[in-house]
Amino acid sequence: MDGGELVPPPDFTTCRANLAIDAFLRQASHTYATMARTVELRGGYRIEDKNGVKGGQWNGGERAIQLNPQLVGAHRASIIAFELTNAYHQPLFTENDLAAISGEIETKMEFGLLQEVIEYDSLRLHRDVLIEIEMQLGKIPPAFFYCSLEPKPDSVASYKLPMISIHLKRMKALGHTASYYQWFETHAMKNRGHQSKSNKSMQIDASPAP
Repeated sequence: MDGGELVPPPDFTTCRANLAIDAFLRQASHTYATMARTVELRGGYRIEDKNGVKGGQWNGGERAIQLNPQLVGAHRASIIAFELTNAYHQPLFTENDLAAISGEIETKMEFGLLQEVIEYDSLRLHRDVLIEIEMQLGKIPPAFFYCSLEPKPDSVASYKLPMISIHLKRMKALGHTASYYQWFETHAMKNRGHQSKSNKSMQIDASPAP
């Protein structure tokens, strides 16, 4: 945990105070604190509310964890913890982005699968954070388990990650993977644009000398 006296836990029923939640998570969870320091070294992060966000998201371009303004309490805290894991995994997401732009990743299906596998590892880290929070609080509210399938567990011990195949099917059914398909198309357009410029350059280079 970060040094100093333990920050009192926020009200996990109604709290919307992002800084207070972040401060508590950093002191209650060694895993969260380690990830937070790593993300800080890469350029920092902030936590903000943003209209139009369904739950939460990590915006790497703006270095921001962005949350639906309606989120409160344990649900908000849990999403902050999960999106920090995505921020921590940013280099892996970027590696896939660059591979898609270069043409190394050739299909949206492959791209979506690789990105979702990274997010599955984010779930593993998120569960580690919940274990450490529960050790501090004794028991955590069910809303912390927002990632879990129904019925919601009553403790971290009973919160098991699904098989990755089940997780991938669920993300596809929810439309989450489709967002990665759309992102791939953006990368593919960049690749096509680069190839077009390269072809034009080759044609110019091959032009006969006057």
